Amino acid sequence: MVRPEREELHDRMQGLARRLGSLQATYETARDSRCVFTYCYKLMTLRLDSALDTFPFDKPSGVVDLAERFSERYFAAMDAFDHGGLPPGAWQTVLEAVAAPMSSVIEDLVFPITAHIVHDLPIALQELSAASPASPPSLHDFDLVNDVLGQAIDIIRDDVTRRYSPALRWVDRIERRYDQIATDYGFRMSRALAWYNAERLRDPQCRQDALKAIELSPSLLVKEVRDPPTKSIRFMLRAMRAMAAQYRRWPRRTSSS
Repeated sequence: MVRPEREELHDRMQGLARRLGSLQATYETARDSRCVFTYCYKLMTLRLDSALDTFPFDKPSGVVDLAERFSERYFAAMDAFDHGGLPPGAWQTVLEAVAAPMSSVIEDLVFPITAHIVHDLPIALQELSAASPASPPSLHDFDLVNDVLGQAIDIIRDDVTRRYSPALRWVDRIERRYDQIATDYGFRMSRALAWYNAERLRDPQCRQDALKAIELSPSLLVKEVRDPPTKSIRFMLRAMRAMAAQYRRWPRRTSSS
């Protein structure tokens, strides 16, 4: 029998998934490329929710507390972008790239997931620790989340590309040199770095350097992908983006979407 407190945790996680699903629906209706990562985020949230009963978390409430705090940074960035209030930095660079007329599904997945993990996660960890030292998950539980989502990321990534670019999945495979964060190994490494940077944010002597690093890293990825130094590679990627944009699939909404 599921204990009442565990039911509350499931309610909170499922509420977060519904909120992401609603935003996904809005983006898909508007043909806004932000739907790609939002859909991925919803799938990851549902996977983590189901894992609360099957993985040996020491303190599931801390996992849910972080999931909610973490997601608020994403919702706030999307809202600020829509209203012209997003400051220059990681999210502004990423969302300008995703909003460009030509972008591939892999870019629409990799750029935001990089900004969210590299930039938002250390800040969410630091904020949660400052608000209530007992709230953040332990390192053990944080690592278990890595296991849950790392094991699922390949399936989720394939589900995303199947939903939004089923006819051109070979284009996305060509771009796999840039999507290491959307692999089991890359996902774990980026989250480990986020934990480290959260510790740097807590240290007054390191805080400013850490803030600069987490703002810069996603922007550097966008520049590397969008403007590679080799002219032939740059031309090839632009041609593939043009093809991907032409054949992008915008799913029709159903009750189960």
